[in-house]
Amino acid sequence: MLKLHNITKIYASSTQEVQALNDVNISFDSVEFVAILGPSGCVKTTLLNIILLILDVFISAAIKSIFGAENIAAFTWVNAFTLIGISVLLTLVAGFIPARLAAKKDPVEALRFE
Repeated sequence: MLKLHNITKIYASSTQEVQALNDVNISFDSVEFVAILGPSGCVKTTLLNIILLILDVFISAAIKSIFGAENIAAFTWVNAFTLIGISVLLTLVAGFIPARLAAKKDPVEALRFE
């Protein structure tokens, strides 16, 4: 689950400030499919960039604590292959296997429960 609380974003120039986001609270469950909709200029991209920044900080901290490297470029070949193996395993467990099982079901039932 990803929760964002009290997110505010202000774009400032030398002459003015524009508040793009003001006290946004949103949470995404791990099994949800979420679409962010709105007209051009309604800060959809700004919100996604903030989410990506949060995830980047979290992933960078995890890489540093698990592998002892500052970033992926500093990996030894053993660490790199370990990370690739974990990625392949997660792709199989969370992606391909559930998708294959869902494909065997009635499409309406698959969409209702997957």
